[in-house]
Amino acid sequence: MKLPFYPTMASAVICVGLCSSNVYSEKLKNDHLRIATVSKNAEEIEFASFQLGLQILSAPEYSGADENETVVIPSIQAFLALSENVAVFMEDAVFGINLALGEKFNIGTLASYRFGRDSSDSDVLKGMADIDGATELGAYISYQLVDGLSVDLASLYDVSDVHKGSTSDITINLIYPFQDSGLTLGGSVGASYGSKEFNTTYYGVKANEVTSNRAETSIDKGIYAYNGTLTLTYQFTPHLQLEGAVYVIELVDDVADSPIVEETTQVIPAMRLSYKF
Repeated sequence: MKLPFYPTMASAVICVGLCSSNVYSEKLKNDHLRIATVSKNAEEIEFASFQLGLQILSAPEYSGADENETVVIPSIQAFLALSENVAVFMEDAVFGINLALGEKFNIGTLASYRFGRDSSDSDVLKGMADIDGATELGAYISYQLVDGLSVDLASLYDVSDVHKGSTSDITINLIYPFQDSGLTLGGSVGASYGSKEFNTTYYGVKANEVTSNRAETSIDKGIYAYNGTLTLTYQFTPHLQLEGAVYVIELVDDVADSPIVEETTQVIPAMRLSYKF
């Protein structure tokens, strides 16, 4: 059995729907990558950080399932500034290189692993082929509109011949720290677009998978989900923090009508305790 579909709990910028669709992989979805941009003010530069955590969440058995499964998983976040404008970062199953083009504009490359799906994950999937994990490569751009408010666009393409397609996500992110309280409020809204290959792989039904309750289904390219996130972070010390989050993913259009989608609204509560070295 593969891990359930879920978004990891990153808390700062880029693409809520970065790896959307499989429940263990959405950042994996609704996860905001912690892209640490390097300020030109030397006093603000954080040259390196490494953060370990443990997160607990209740996530759908697969994207579109009507039952959740509670899991406890480790979390790893790392950041290293290579120069004044270039940094590498890691957030669980996502790795990237960030280039800061001024104080408000960032671009970068991404490498991500999208977790697979087993037919044993749910009775609804019985008789369907398993889907292997997929390696995806892509790029993103991020623009800070004002302090704490950014818009991000990211695209990923499968290089492992699993779904042989691509996804694109646009996200608006808000981060609001409460002064001298240790609390930070975060939120985001976004939309996820999938190619025909992607949408059909994760939400379609092949001819040899047809049953009395499952008609053959091929899903065209288009927006397949809208999503939103609300997070609250409390900083106990400079090293220890607790994060709580609620992710909401709304499957739409032909994906929502798929015979394997039992619930179009996916609600995922999560909590993470982490320590920064």
